[in-house]
Amino acid sequence: MEPFGIDESWLDVTGTLHLFGGDGAALADRLRDEVRSQFGLTISVGVSFNKVFAKLGSDYKKPDATTVITRENFRKLLWPLPVTDLLYVGRAAAQTFQRFGIRTIGGLAAFDREQLFQLLGKNGAQLHDFASGEDRSPVAPAGQYTPPKSIGNGYTFPDDLQGREEIRAGIAQLADQVAARLRRHGMKCQGISLSIRDPNFQDISRQTRLDLPTDLARELTRPAIELADICWNMSSPVRALTVTAIYLIPADEAGAQLDLFSADLDAKRRRLERLEGAMDMIRAKYGPGAIAPASTPRDPGQERHAPPPGGHNTYTES
Repeated sequence: MEPFGIDESWLDVTGTLHLFGGDGAALADRLRDEVRSQFGLTISVGVSFNKVFAKLGSDYKKPDATTVITRENFRKLLWPLPVTDLLYVGRAAAQTFQRFGIRTIGGLAAFDREQLFQLLGKNGAQLHDFASGEDRSPVAPAGQYTPPKSIGNGYTFPDDLQGREEIRAGIAQLADQVAARLRRHGMKCQGISLSIRDPNFQDISRQTRLDLPTDLARELTRPAIELADICWNMSSPVRALTVTAIYLIPADEAGAQLDLFSADLDAKRRRLERLEGAMDMIRAKYGPGAIAPASTPRDPGQERHAPPPGGHNTYTES
């Protein structure tokens, strides 16, 4: 069982339906009957082959109903629904979809997945998969730790960034935060994603693979800046940045093949790991703003590692 909000849960009954004497619909009806008889409450239950469609099924008929959504009927039942009915379609995504004529869940499924990735980054591609019935996320029991598949930090700046140095400083700041969170989770990443938003709230996202798995800020900053150099006109203002570590693996599985000429590089990386580990301990004791990389530029009168007033942080894990 995985709780979702204050009054909903997902139940994974894979391979256990025989214990309840029926199919998914029968079990849902039994749940509704028992909750009504014991607590005097009505509930609606969605039965489906993935979590997103089970959630849609629970909302499909209310206040007291069972809705079964199968691989055979989901297109007929769900695709005519407004795209805003789909789980995790927020206001910003809905506005983007509207500009491109996407008004229904079926319209989202029919839209080009790569173009959605260009518009909304990983979230756009994921929403396309949800609409197409491709959700594969497992039901995670309450209290169970599930390692993240990506870790991202974003920041909407109170004043637009101007010029390469300010953009570089913003990326370095976010990469430092992402690296610290990677280490906290005991993970390393094999790729980096950068999203840039302009003052008109138009987004562009790019990603790249890394040569070696890493949890070091410097090794995240460099490819993120290279992505910005490739995809962005550095003379154009930037409203928001997001740096995301992708293709995560446990740190103890992140071995690297070295050769005779890599010894110096390996020693340097180990020194950096000790250095950033020491920074983690200082921040844990004195607060997140206690120390920042010397390579992170500072504004006059303001520590660069402390977010400027009036901005907005976003933290993502998926």
